[in-house]
Amino acid sequence: MNETNNSLAAPVAVRRATDGGLMTSDVDIQVATAKRFPRSIGQFKERALEMVTLDQETAQSCIYALKRGGKIIDGPSARCAEIVASSWGNLRVAAKTTGADDGFIYAESVCWDLETNVAVSFETRRRITNKAGERFNDDMIGVTGNAAVSIAFRNSVFRVVPRAYVNEIYAAARKVAAGGAETLRGRRAEMLKFFAGFGVVERQLLDLLSVTTCDDISLDHLAVLRALATSLKEGRSVEEVFGRVDEPPGPRAGDDGPSIPEASGAPDPAITDKPSEPASRSDFLATQKSAVLAEIRRVANSRFPDDGAAAQAVRLKTLAHVFGSPNPDKIGLLPLDVLKAGLAYLESNQEIQP
Repeated sequence: MNETNNSLAAPVAVRRATDGGLMTSDVDIQVATAKRFPRSIGQFKERALEMVTLDQETAQSCIYALKRGGKIIDGPSARCAEIVASSWGNLRVAAKTTGADDGFIYAESVCWDLETNVAVSFETRRRITNKAGERFNDDMIGVTGNAAVSIAFRNSVFRVVPRAYVNEIYAAARKVAAGGAETLRGRRAEMLKFFAGFGVVERQLLDLLSVTTCDDISLDHLAVLRALATSLKEGRSVEEVFGRVDEPPGPRAGDDGPSIPEASGAPDPAITDKPSEPASRSDFLATQKSAVLAEIRRVANSRFPDDGAAAQAVRLKTLAHVFGSPNPDKIGLLPLDVLKAGLAYLESNQEIQP
């Protein structure tokens, strides 16, 4: 749902989406305050630019990129929208999930500029089933719902705050994210290593950027690669970011990609550091899953380092809680984006009560 409301009264959607709703008196006070203390565009730019250029990591998180129709589409991310919203002033934004059915979870965000009385509501949805049509478990549905809320939030904010101002903030973030020319070689190597971990080889990246060698990767190209990396870090699958892969890459020498060990019965098995046999490289997705499963193993070992039977039991129950099963074979059948979301959940160090 997309709608814009310029009525004199507070939009109904804003009252519905805001926690607890807004009483008429509250609306009047907020609008009157906004008129009394109008925003300064100069202060907005100063605050937003200060935040997006705070450090390179922050700047990188403000950019996302996807491949669509053979082209790379990049733009300001949800993190950038948060910075813009907090700096704009006299702005109310509410975002939440609105429900779910058998196949999708829905989220809505409402952004209301109290000063101009322009309100926009935006609804989005995310799939909560795998390729086999099986519904995600509750934790994965929660992770997917958070992603839907972030997308709705971003889209509503960028439909209220004029894009002419956002573009300037976004350009500053891209410049900082790319880094300086003196560090370009090191950043090239860092990016190639990052994508190699997801099975995206150097030749694919060069073809994507339409360059011949790594030395041809410029600062602008590096900013694009950073944006693509942000999309992967936010839980998007390689296929979603890069589009369909026509020719899967071959094996990388010396990369055997350890994965979650086999469950073998009593006593409860532990996740070990022993690497698995080399995975088949004929399947592009298998390469991605091998890397993610290996990282899941590492994070699980880090959270539960004790080798005792009690720790092993908690470890397996935690895997079942996050992925729906402690069986590595069943975990390996989950879609890549679900595995990444589960890994992010484990890395968050949230207290889990299996």
